[in-house]
Amino acid sequence: MLFPIQFGFRKGFSTVHALMSLNDIITLKREENLYTCAIFLDLKKAYDTVDHSILTKRLSFFASYLSNRKQLVTTYTCKSDKEYVTCGIPQGNVLGPTLFLIHINDLPDCHAVQILLFADDTALLMSGPNILDLQNTINDELKNVRK
Repeated sequence: MLFPIQFGFRKGFSTVHALMSLNDIITLKREENLYTCAIFLDLKKAYDTVDHSILTKRLSFFASYLSNRKQLVTTYTCKSDKEYVTCGIPQGNVLGPTLFLIHINDLPDCHAVQILLFADDTALLMSGPNILDLQNTINDELKNVRK
């Protein structure tokens, strides 16, 4: 099951829904007299970051789909040797977005922050009564997300 606050690549969910959720969270915390810190993350070349070993653990039957893939780079008249691809999912197909969502689906389970996802864009939200404590805690959580 996909994380319920994943708004990307899903029918009936859009950027408007993501922004409304973000606004609701911040408004609720402000009404509770809490400060809210938000950090917005965007994975560059998100599909290329998908680790095959992580994805095949979650979906063992996709191992054959992802394994033994090779790629090469061509520029003008030069071609590189073909190399095996160990990360990334094929783009431009129906499965790509779904495989990416499955890959990042457990990100919200790993942290004490509230997380909103829209495809490869992530918002980390944390609230608290003290700005300095909030700053320290959100920085620690950002380190956890990086891991």
